Amino acid sequence: MKRKHRILIFFLVFFISISSRGQMLTSQLNKKTATVGEPLVYTIKIENLQGKDVMASPKNELLPFHFQVFRDSIIKKKESYVREITFSIDEEGRFVIPELQIKIGDSVKSTISYEIEVSNPTQEGEEPYDIMNNKKIKLSLAEYWELYKWYVLFLFIVVALIITLFMLVRYARHRGSPPLIIKNQTLKKLHQLKKKKYIEKLESRAFYIELVEIIRDFLSDQYGVSAKVLLTEDLLLQLKGNSRILPENERVVGEVFRRADGVKFAKMRPDVFIMRRDLEATISWVKRSLEEVDFEKLRKDV
Repeated sequence: MKRKHRILIFFLVFFISISSRGQMLTSQLNKKTATVGEPLVYTIKIENLQGKDVMASPKNELLPFHFQVFRDSIIKKKESYVREITFSIDEEGRFVIPELQIKIGDSVKSTISYEIEVSNPTQEGEEPYDIMNNKKIKLSLAEYWELYKWYVLFLFIVVALIITLFMLVRYARHRGSPPLIIKNQTLKKLHQLKKKKYIEKLESRAFYIELVEIIRDFLSDQYGVSAKVLLTEDLLLQLKGNSRILPENERVVGEVFRRADGVKFAKMRPDVFIMRRDLEATISWVKRSLEEVDFEKLRKDV
């Protein structure tokens, strides 16, 4: 009996020594039946690692490619290795996790295979439930620009076309304005000048600067004179050769322009009476301008 005990003890010690030197590889699947999209957990463990290297497929590439992997975590210590993979299958049917080879040091060990039955619980016409929440992704300015640059450029082009069209219409209206409209617009400007009370405040410089600008615009639009760019003397010479403007109206323009030059350059200070007279004379001339325009049109027709 003692000899038998010794033999039994010997084999027991031998088995323990062998086990203590070898690595134990185990694998586990938490479920073998699941529904479409349901998370499953596959775990690989290695014990008694003895500090050896473990080589397997990279993260997210261990399971078959048609499995949807959510998380693939690896915890490796000196004596243990744990790899836990959370995944799902998005189709119904039978699927297999095959035997997977894991290299431990110089030796290669294999896991066991698992068969998974996947069913679809949704009825016909029902929307499947999405177990994954939508992820919010923060984009940089450069990424936003790449996404929306063509929309921005298109918007700029549309705005530019609208502005161009508006300016063309405005220019065409300005160029083709009938004499009556030009006259009424000029009278409106003169009445607005009167409301500014430059005359009552004796602000002669501001008064004559605006009055001369209104007259230059009117001469250019109503009579076709280059009044906006000519100096006073050159302008008055051009008016003398213009058959469209009557001599009395030409005289009004001459008096106002010379007085304006005296105010700007010779520091003249006209009184209230003179400034008021120049304004009223200009208003009267603008009102009479239609007679000149109609006469010139009649003369051309004849």
